[in-house]
Amino acid sequence: MVATIVSVAPNSGSVGSSTTIAGSGFKAGEVVTVTIGGTSAPITSGGTAGADGSLTVTVTVPAVSSGAMDVRVSGTGYYTTLIGGFTVTPKIVSVSPSSGTVGSSTTITGSGFKASEAITVKLGTTPAPISSGPTTTDSNGTLSATVNIPALGKGTYDTVVTTATDPTGATLPGGLTVIPKVTSAAVTKNVGDSTTITVTGFKASEAITVKFSTTTATITAGLNTDASGNVSATVDIPALAKDTYDTVVTTTDDATGATLTNGLTVTPSIILTPNSGAVGDNTTVDAGDLPPKVVPTTELELPAFWLQVPVADNQVSYVA
Repeated sequence: MVATIVSVAPNSGSVGSSTTIAGSGFKAGEVVTVTIGGTSAPITSGGTAGADGSLTVTVTVPAVSSGAMDVRVSGTGYYTTLIGGFTVTPKIVSVSPSSGTVGSSTTITGSGFKASEAITVKLGTTPAPISSGPTTTDSNGTLSATVNIPALGKGTYDTVVTTATDPTGATLPGGLTVIPKVTSAAVTKNVGDSTTITVTGFKASEAITVKFSTTTATITAGLNTDASGNVSATVDIPALAKDTYDTVVTTTDDATGATLTNGLTVTPSIILTPNSGAVGDNTTVDAGDLPPKVVPTTELELPAFWLQVPVADNQVSYVA
């Protein structure tokens, strides 16, 4: 009786999946080995022929490239092969980290792709440039590529990897989530100054709100995110005491938004009203961005004969 592979079920799958091979005509009690595409397939159950020569063996699909692969079952001194008995399909194994901001990086691993071929990565429909790691699959069709997250709005995107001869490739649904980020640097400003805040990774075409900690700032330019979820907003520094504040940007869809911790430091600004006059005239010094009840005694070098007269919180008058 000739050893024969009767079936392979399922007859397709990705690297790491399982398949069960049934056969007949093997030597009774013989322990067999299995290869798929010439690579040893680890046996997870079965593997010993029965008294009637029948065989049922379950194996793990080894690291081989995509396509129809021969399945071979070997005994001692003989073997049987099912030509093209198992088709390996590509698979994205992992995306790590699975969330990030625009411009940050993530590493994608995959297996079962065409061997030694250039790869292309997309997040949704947007190409993600490979920043490090091989740009081709290896001889077994595996890959590990680090990509930069392109300009995308907030949301979850399918991760798609294709090769030069396989435009379908593999897709990991919802493989990466883009989160918003304040990309501008921390600044030091006076009350009334303007500053520009840049943000990426929000949803497209949405109105934004800017706060310094809990105080809302007036936006003078850049009121909405663009089609890619980016915005460059110019705001006026509101009336705040001397201190450091978080910069918080939110949208109509995202009440959490993005925060730049300690994004603004407010420094004292002193305004004299009027800022000119004759000897004996009065002038008011407004130090509105100092903490309440603090009288500015060192911010101005005033003549010693001037009289300092507190008028109200954060204001003093000087009489020559």
